[in-house]
Amino acid sequence: MKNLVSAIALFAAATGAAAQGYPTKPVRFIVPYGAGGSVDVLSRNFANELNAALGQTVIIENRVGASTGIGATAVASAAPDGYTILVGTASTLSTNPYLFNKLTYQPSQLEPIAMVGTMPLIVVGGMTLPKTLQELVAYGKANPGALNYGTVGPASLGHVIGQKFKQATGIEITPIPYKGHAPAIIDIKGGRLQLLFDGLSSALPHVEAGGLRAFGLIAEQRSAAAPNVPTMTELGYPSLTTAFWIGLFAPVGVPQEVVGTLNAAVRKVSVMPALTKRLQLDGIVPSQMTPAEFRKFVARDQEEWKAALAGTPKLDQ
Repeated sequence: MKNLVSAIALFAAATGAAAQGYPTKPVRFIVPYGAGGSVDVLSRNFANELNAALGQTVIIENRVGASTGIGATAVASAAPDGYTILVGTASTLSTNPYLFNKLTYQPSQLEPIAMVGTMPLIVVGGMTLPKTLQELVAYGKANPGALNYGTVGPASLGHVIGQKFKQATGIEITPIPYKGHAPAIIDIKGGRLQLLFDGLSSALPHVEAGGLRAFGLIAEQRSAAAPNVPTMTELGYPSLTTAFWIGLFAPVGVPQEVVGTLNAAVRKVSVMPALTKRLQLDGIVPSQMTPAEFRKFVARDQEEWKAALAGTPKLDQ
């Protein structure tokens, strides 16, 4: 018992010390997605600005695999001192618990710190496909099983949206696994893959360069970054409006002073002109949520996905 009390006292002292003058060394952002994808690009843009705001270097570390589970587990099991932070998404916090039989982490092990922002998803495909969504759907119905799409995991948001797209349009599309969206885009351009449900920021440059065809935006309204791309609601599929959100999470037990420091830094840099301009070009809407507001947002999102995925057969991670 004496040893247990001593251990608790040492833990409290360590976390308390970590909060004082935080940060005093580089901070690692664990990105559970591949380099070059939407989440990775957004993380690096924010990290560049947070370096000055925090007075320390923010290091991006990609930990890919298990439908974001590898990265999430690494953070959940890390010391709660604020130096190992997860760049989490709805896949990690809201959909994985209802899609897998057993996770190597639990959302309750991750403390919400700050909402970074939301971005619409976009349906893109190869230039040899039909030119419009209506023509694509007609082609898919006339050729069952002829279409496929890239996914970074059976529980990733892109995979789930792909299944919702399949249900909404009534066409058969086969998921093809990839380690990241960047190699999937390469294969679309090379004719080895046909469709992808990607974040606007990573797919739009390829659309503008003529390498990918945009079929529709999965969002409630059009994006200023791609004003000519209609929403799926406009195209007759109102069930496809799910936005992709990104936020920062720490191991549960992190000092609230650290949470406050990180949240304030994110909110500060998100309104800086240079970053704001970049975010607008990528179609990202930054957030000014407090930690309490972000916790409520995540809890509500989890309940919504729990209802939406009820009855879905669970997978092994």
